Amino acid sequence: MNLNQLYYFKTIAKLEHYNLAAQKLNVSQPSLSAAIANLEKELSISLFKKVGRNIKLTEHGEMFLNYVENSLDVLEEGINKLKKLNSSMIKLAYVFPLSTSYIPKLVKEYLENPQNKDVNFTLKQDLTFDIIKKIKADEYDIGFCSKVGNEPTLNFIPLIEQKIVLIVPKNHKLATKTEIEIKELQNYDLISYFKESGMGRFLSKAFEHHNIKPTISFEAENE
Repeated sequence: MNLNQLYYFKTIAKLEHYNLAAQKLNVSQPSLSAAIANLEKELSISLFKKVGRNIKLTEHGEMFLNYVENSLDVLEEGINKLKKLNSSMIKLAYVFPLSTSYIPKLVKEYLENPQNKDVNFTLKQDLTFDIIKKIKADEYDIGFCSKVGNEPTLNFIPLIEQKIVLIVPKNHKLATKTEIEIKELQNYDLISYFKESGMGRFLSKAFEHHNIKPTISFEAENE
């Protein structure tokens, strides 16, 4: 039993005529007759009886029609809900620094607009390069992440600028400074970002540009 057979059965039951049903369903009458014959064979009952030039439902056919109509109504409702949900669903991804304030505030302000009351969000924290990869694979609609070069199919729009901050113990040699030159990190062990993250790649390029190779004692995914 398949879905087409159920739609065919319902249409024939309403029109009480194979030829009219075939025209409405845009299928050939032999194909329609074969589908109903296979359905009756599977159910081991007769669904229709011939009355003059038309056909009528048998007693079993009338009983089966109630179940078919209810099932198809539930199915149509589910399809319509999914279509509506899919059309109003925004799949949004973001990097960790934006998770505690920027993204919650952004989503809240968006949903407070009455015009957006039916919009739903899926929110996912991820790494920059995973966000980019999944946007290109249509797993995310929008990504809030670091800007990455050599991505001609994507459009990057600047939204936020953040300072790169060095954290040291209070008694550290660099603790009294408000700014440092990046080459001053050469002689220190660093906790840094994963090399494959947006910030990790940025820092690697910065170290390379200044011709230094600081010791990375530990790499972390985020702050």
